[in-house]
Amino acid sequence: MYGGIQQIDPALLESAEEAIEEINSNTNLSDEDKKARVAAIQTQLAQIQASMTGTAEGNEVTLNGGTVAGKTYGGSVMGTGNAEGNSVTLNAGSVNDDIYGGYAANGSALDNTVTIKGGTIAPAASLYGGYSTTESSGNSLNFYVKDVTVKNLKYFQTLNFYVPAGTTAGETMLEVTDAADVSGAAIRAAVEDTTQLNPGEVINLIHTTESPILTEKTTYGMMDGKDQVTDVNLLQRTVGIKKQDANTIVLYVPGDSPITTDPETKVIPDERESGTTLISEGSDLAVNEGFESALAAHEAGWIEDHSIKAEFIPYVVLGGHNLRYDTGSEVDSNGFNGEVGFVKRSYHEDYIDTIMPFFEYGDGNYTVHYEDARSDGDQRYIGGGILIRRDKDDGFHYEGIIRTGHFDGDLHGTVSGNHIRYDTDSNYIAAHLGLGKTYVRDTNEYDLYGKLYWARLGSDTILIKNDLGNTTYELDSVDSFRTRLGLRWTKNKNGSKSYYAGIAWDYEFAGKAKAWHGDYSTPSSSLKGSSAFLELGWQTKVTEEDPWGLDLRVRGWTGKKEGFTYSTTISRRF
Repeated sequence: MYGGIQQIDPALLESAEEAIEEINSNTNLSDEDKKARVAAIQTQLAQIQASMTGTAEGNEVTLNGGTVAGKTYGGSVMGTGNAEGNSVTLNAGSVNDDIYGGYAANGSALDNTVTIKGGTIAPAASLYGGYSTTESSGNSLNFYVKDVTVKNLKYFQTLNFYVPAGTTAGETMLEVTDAADVSGAAIRAAVEDTTQLNPGEVINLIHTTESPILTEKTTYGMMDGKDQVTDVNLLQRTVGIKKQDANTIVLYVPGDSPITTDPETKVIPDERESGTTLISEGSDLAVNEGFESALAAHEAGWIEDHSIKAEFIPYVVLGGHNLRYDTGSEVDSNGFNGEVGFVKRSYHEDYIDTIMPFFEYGDGNYTVHYEDARSDGDQRYIGGGILIRRDKDDGFHYEGIIRTGHFDGDLHGTVSGNHIRYDTDSNYIAAHLGLGKTYVRDTNEYDLYGKLYWARLGSDTILIKNDLGNTTYELDSVDSFRTRLGLRWTKNKNGSKSYYAGIAWDYEFAGKAKAWHGDYSTPSSSLKGSSAFLELGWQTKVTEEDPWGLDLRVRGWTGKKEGFTYSTTISRRF
């Protein structure tokens, strides 16, 4: 198969070869006669060839199937002229004879390319980049497959080996049975992260069966960004190329290769950040919506029976969120928080005390995107807590809360193309302190407040299952210290209905998560930074005429976290 051609007609060449073969097999001719007749035929071919000049340039031959019985040329010149910038690409099919990127019988072969991405090559075939008896320069081999055997390898000045995914130690990409000449060439290689290669192991790029590989002034190097392999522990090592012995050029991991965790393991501590925020949302629900729900339940009970002030009254509140966090990664979190508790209020001369023991449950899911890595998972917590608050007649109010319980979650995702998954569970504890002042002007209320939130998600040892095997990682505990300054305005209408709006600013001082294996730590993840929200709400209270009450609230967030939180409380007088 030919690309660009300046050559003797193949049929003429074939006839000449048959004639020479017939002469040599003729027993009636003396050796002198045979030599003379063969020389005459060769002289005629040379005269024809010498009369042909030109350039074979920029031709492309691409094989996507079928079988090629003869030689394959990207571009060829049999007379005087150059073969420049031609290419042969084998994607599929079979080639049973030699492959030439470019062929120049009496000229230069420059910048020709042979690319092998698939198909089969007969072991008796050879690979030639730019064949020339005068100058061969700038010719390249791009090799993407393994377990290929050829007879000869010559006339390449650049050889690029792209190690296929799934290649393991001891395998060979290109076997040469006769001669391999890469003198003065630059040999480069690219390897996928998931390639299994450890110190002391090699992958053969080129191996010769008989003659030593000619490598005078040959240089070796890895391609940028394609020189790392990841082991079962998700640790990375840098790969190199060397001539291991006279017959082998290999890919290997140097004994002094630096060890680092795969940067994409950052998705592991990001799972902890999502869990911490789910637990933190539980504190928000208890302090804000939970307290409002408890008051509504108490007021509904008071209308029915004034002696209710001395009893614990049940209440229920539900909330949810759809948030995106910037932790250095992009973390999308969706969740639900619920609380069932009891409220009791004690009335004193100039203040009211509120006590609220409660049970809580939260459930959520998350998605993490970091560079090319992604992880998804589900999380949940169950626990309980107690809130105590004092409201003074002069408008000052302050509260405290303590919560504790158990958290569990899972992760499944990809790290550098390697599928990973794990389960985790640990305990959590959270606390809150708040102080505020409410100002009343006619039917308007203005609540100026400050709050401090703390949450701690405990550490855990996890078993990470991945494509390469199993390994263990330590998950560090995560502490969140968060402050909030805010203002809410409430407009009361006809004693039973109100609507409100508020703004607040949050700042996270900590929220750092990390994980490690042995002495090697993953990139850390952090929630540190500012966020702000605008809230809107509407409330209708239980009255003697209407036994039902409703409180709807939504918050829109921007900054370190973005998205929405929302809640609903339904009150009922029985």
